[in-house]
Amino acid sequence: MISRPTLRIAATVGPALVSLAIGVFALVGVTRLAAARDAVTLSRDIGESLQNVLARLTDAETSQRGYLLTGSRIYLAPGEGAASDVHHSLASARRLISDSTERARLDTLSIVIAEKLSDLESAKRAYEGRGGLSAAAEEVRSDRGQFLMLKARVLIRNIVSEERSRLANREEHERSLRKLTTALVFAAILLAGLLSLLVNALLSRALTTSEVADRRRQQALDDLEVANRELSDQATEMESQAIELEHANEELRGLTDDLERQTHTAEHATEDALAEHNRLVTVVEQSPLAISIVEAPSGRRILANSAAEKLFGIPITQSLTNTTAKVRGFHTDGTPLEQGDWPLVRAIHGGQVVIDEIIEIERPSGERRRICINSAPVRDANGNVRAGVAIFWDVTEQHKAEQELLAARLEAEAASRAKSEFLAVMSHELRTPLSAIIGYEELLFDGITGPVNENQRTQLGRIKASATHLLSLIDEVLTLSRVEAGREVTRLERISVFAAMQEASAFALPLASEKGIVLDVVRVPKDVEVWADEMKLRQILLNLLTNAIKFTDAGSVTLQSRSHGDSVEIIVRDTGIGIAPADHDRVFDIFWQVEQKSTRRVGGTGLGLSVSRRLARLMNGELTVASSLDEGSTFTLRLPSPRNS
Repeated sequence: MISRPTLRIAATVGPALVSLAIGVFALVGVTRLAAARDAVTLSRDIGESLQNVLARLTDAETSQRGYLLTGSRIYLAPGEGAASDVHHSLASARRLISDSTERARLDTLSIVIAEKLSDLESAKRAYEGRGGLSAAAEEVRSDRGQFLMLKARVLIRNIVSEERSRLANREEHERSLRKLTTALVFAAILLAGLLSLLVNALLSRALTTSEVADRRRQQALDDLEVANRELSDQATEMESQAIELEHANEELRGLTDDLERQTHTAEHATEDALAEHNRLVTVVEQSPLAISIVEAPSGRRILANSAAEKLFGIPITQSLTNTTAKVRGFHTDGTPLEQGDWPLVRAIHGGQVVIDEIIEIERPSGERRRICINSAPVRDANGNVRAGVAIFWDVTEQHKAEQELLAARLEAEAASRAKSEFLAVMSHELRTPLSAIIGYEELLFDGITGPVNENQRTQLGRIKASATHLLSLIDEVLTLSRVEAGREVTRLERISVFAAMQEASAFALPLASEKGIVLDVVRVPKDVEVWADEMKLRQILLNLLTNAIKFTDAGSVTLQSRSHGDSVEIIVRDTGIGIAPADHDRVFDIFWQVEQKSTRRVGGTGLGLSVSRRLARLMNGELTVASSLDEGSTFTLRLPSPRNS
């Protein structure tokens, strides 16, 4: 027989052990999910490294074409450092890739890229040698460069395709782990149900013990009454035995007291067990999940909470057979469930454990719901099935949301692919011809086809200005698209603020001189540095300076810098038309411009400030404005200093 201390320990420690088990199961599931997410991140990093290789190789090729067409070394700027970036990205991909087949492809890609870079450098040397443009053109017409570029694209596409396949598998693995974690938690809840059954059994045994004690007490009382009658009848005749009978009577009273104490203790134990049983029933009843426990093999209902009755749409007060007769079940393919197909029936008759099985039910009202069920048998010490436990919940809305999410995802992926293809076509079809137009204009301006008079030089200058402006607009649109798509890559490094300001002001000075505006660059110490991407910092400063000059009819534009705590501020201040305080946030919106006559006169798309702020935030910085109408504007670019990055 189980002792009372054992009963108390089971009733007290049992729920704590169940809670501990649930925590352990959840921790194991979360740890495995974290490992799966790391594998997914690895596949994505490989794809980004290879896409960066292709992008920088394309920059090198485009820079060479611009240089060969125009002879101006400024067109080499986008391709500077391309070889180093390409090798760096290849090295990153090689560290990430462990598959031998992909490593072999990566080695082949490295050889092809090395030949492509060598081909580009050969054409450049031919152009700078005695052969000039004709020798460089001969190098380009060999079509070797185009073949190498095509081969590099094919190799990268193959590797990326393989990694995408792995990414899909790893994401599927992650989803499987998520389901497994959910199943573990539900299994822990099943343990709570088992503990409830165990406590019920202990309560039943304690009640039986109490009944036995009551019968013994009553028997003792009956014996006492008989003895008292005999003593009364024999009192006169057995006076000599009175003392002995008195002792016997005292012993009987002591026995009665012991029986009363035992009965009192048993009553307390029964009350404690009943209270624990009620607590467990309350936990099951308040559970948001539907829970049903039935007897095996009859299917008679032992316990079913209100969530189960609400889900099925009927009171669950009878046997499992009556319930399944009123509620029709269907497989997910629409075929009806037979009586033996219900998960709880399989648990009590076949001893099956069912995890996350999806079925559809049709309530008596005719409404159909999709539910997910976990069920398991409850066995005794001999392994015989004594009951069955089922936990189920409504996944109808979840299923609808998953279907809608899948459709939206497919639509978004299609839109993303279309956008990427459009940007690729735009980059190739617009940037290259515009670069050629600018190059041909410069050749005509230099008189390569014959003397050029002043009027013709003016017209050629307008052609170049228009083409250059259109090229800058295309660059802004493409940059904005990359930032919005999360594909803009930053290479943060130590950048000299002095050098960045000098370079940007050198580009902006001709525009300021043309308008008669003073461009004042306040000198800063050469050791002041920021943690930023050099090309993106240059683009932001050029946008701010050209904007300030365009919207300033007279006066000056000042470029200065100062340290501000853990960061460095680069400030562009002008004496132009200013911006109303209500428009300070809107000025950074896409395609928005200050509604002034001068705005329409200078033109523009309204992308410059929007792109600049996004690039600043991409480098962990910020771009702000302080301005009032007719009082000029002050734009402040704040970037982290290297010692705090």
